[in-house]
Amino acid sequence: GFIGCGRCVAPRAMGELSGAAAAGDALRVHAFAKHLCESSWSACAMLDQACCAHFHSRRGLRPLLALLPPVSPSGSDVSCAARRRLWRKLCMGAMEFGGGARDYKELSKKESEADVEIRRDICRTFPDILDDEGTEMLFRVLRAVSHRLEDIGYCQGMNFIAGVFMRVLQTEALVYHSVLSILLRHGMNQYFGDRFPKLRLTALQFDCLLEAFFPELSAAFDNFNLSAEFYATQWFLTLFAYSLPFPHVVRVWDYFLSSGMKIVHRVGLALLREALPDLIGLGFDETLKSLRHIGQTSQLSPDELIAAALEFKVTNRLLGELEHALASGAGGGSDGAS
Repeated sequence: GFIGCGRCVAPRAMGELSGAAAAGDALRVHAFAKHLCESSWSACAMLDQACCAHFHSRRGLRPLLALLPPVSPSGSDVSCAARRRLWRKLCMGAMEFGGGARDYKELSKKESEADVEIRRDICRTFPDILDDEGTEMLFRVLRAVSHRLEDIGYCQGMNFIAGVFMRVLQTEALVYHSVLSILLRHGMNQYFGDRFPKLRLTALQFDCLLEAFFPELSAAFDNFNLSAEFYATQWFLTLFAYSLPFPHVVRVWDYFLSSGMKIVHRVGLALLREALPDLIGLGFDETLKSLRHIGQTSQLSPDELIAAALEFKVTNRLLGELEHALASGAGGGSDGAS
């Protein structure tokens, strides 16, 4: 295990600790949580090489999610040091983008063709939370992103992604680099751009999962010719930032940054299971209305929602197999996925 003393962590029997075993022992010491602060991550360098490598991988960091504090309904305490540090590690790892802060400053000052669109969208991004200073910060981040991603520029939905990072990370240049990371390292750039290329495919994947887990509900949706494209696109484009209360959004993002898109599918299935008794038997208009507000009407707490989501065995391998099948034309999805 590890003994916490002041602001350092001293390893015990370093030669015997490595990989998952070391991480498991460390996590049994509740005091380890307090060392997830801005100035103490370097203390992990005292661990043996195998343990340090484990903690600096996305998989090794996943158990630490349980130690993150919950977010209050107001979201005023969202930017705790532990979450800032962990999100930064999950987003960035050891990656660097271009010229760093200097590159960001130059891009944020340069006029963009998307300026008018960005101005319009940021007015709808957490309007009750962001003051004038925060709105201008969000504008600069999105303007710089539009320059950096020349192939896709700025697209609607990026404003919510940047807005969540801004509320949690707060440091402007770090927000910019984290947005780039989630778009490039996590593959979210494929959901934006001309005709949203991967969004259609992801919606078809979710339709397949719905049929597998809730065949009765899937059949009811089929009677209305209602696919996930009609109600779930904002889930995937904004990672629920547009569809759930903010404390729930933060908890979903904790798991998205460590596990990827599978958690978005799982959360969607959990919300549908909760609403299932109310959805069965509704007409088309009432069904669509209920689906579009399903996140705001959920009675589950953030941790209850995540616990319900993790009950669904949706893996990256399963999503990959569905993507291959749909892209190959199986299940009638070739036109939309190609």
